[in-house]
Amino acid sequence: MANLICSDLCCVWCFGLAGAAKGSPPSFVQKPAIRQVEGNIIIECKLSSDPAPQITWLLNNTVVQSSDRYKLSQTQANGVYVLALQISNVGVQDGGEYKVLAKNARGEATATINLNLEGKIVLLPKSFPLHNPVPTVLLLCTTYQNGLRFSYLK
Repeated sequence: MANLICSDLCCVWCFGLAGAAKGSPPSFVQKPAIRQVEGNIIIECKLSSDPAPQITWLLNNTVVQSSDRYKLSQTQANGVYVLALQISNVGVQDGGEYKVLAKNARGEATATINLNLEGKIVLLPKSFPLHNPVPTVLLLCTTYQNGLRFSYLK
C-alpha cells in the first residue's frame, strides 16, 4: 500500500510497512505420508513457503542427519516444495514419531507422522542347518503403514 505525500515542491511516494513485507510462512499442503519403494521407506510431504524454508527432520525429537541410511531431499516447483526422507536398511530403531519442521523469515510449521515397527523373535528349529554351531536367533521385522507390509529377517 502506498501513501502520497505532497508539498509545494514535490510529491514523494512512500511505501508503508504493510506493503514492504512480502512472502508467506510455511504451510503444509500435503501432510507426511509413508510409502515403501524397493525395500526402502520414504516419508514425503509438500508445503508452500516464500521465501524458501529451512527444513529439519526429527525422529523422536532428535535431529535426523543425512547419512548412508537416511537420505534427505527437497525439490521445488511452482512455489510448492516436496520434502522427502528416505530410510534404507530399515530396522526397529527407525520406528517412532517423525517430525518435519519448516522455518522461514515469515514463520514456521510442523507436521508429524508415526512409523510403527513391529518386531517378532523367531526361534529356529534344532534341525536348521548352521555353518557355525552357535545359538542363533533371527529377528523378523515387519513394518505396517497405510496398508503396506514390509518384512525381513535379521
